[in-house]
Amino acid sequence: MGSVTETDTKYTTGVILAVTQKSEGEYEVNQVEGQDRIPPPPGGITELGSRRYIEYDKKPVYCKGYYEPSSFQISIQIHILGVNIGSYTSNLNNVSLSVSVNINSAKGRVKCYRQNNDVRVQIEIRNKPGHGDQQWQWDDRMLN
Repeated sequence: MGSVTETDTKYTTGVILAVTQKSEGEYEVNQVEGQDRIPPPPGGITELGSRRYIEYDKKPVYCKGYYEPSSFQISIQIHILGVNIGSYTSNLNNVSLSVSVNINSAKGRVKCYRQNNDVRVQIEIRNKPGHGDQQWQWDDRMLN
């Protein structure tokens, strides 16, 4: 488990979504702020170059996509707490990519950001009152 660092406040823009469960199996996705959603290239693209492919599977977050170090661009598909949040592309040179979710017993967020020349994914999960003792879980992993 990682800890909060100054990097968390350095990048204050990006894509921020709120995903709320309205009823069983029904979710509402609202873009809170940030640039428009841009889907990643089709899965059949085989261009390698310096591109680093990402597959991050640590419950409750699953991310798959790529990071291009030369342009600081990240393109990922995100699942949080089993819900497909969507595909997003962001330039991590001066912004972060942040997605928030509010489902059933927990609230969560996955944030991708650049720290020097590394890209990190930060995961925060908070259990709602009455749904377990652990209030915050942190995970801060380097993607490349």
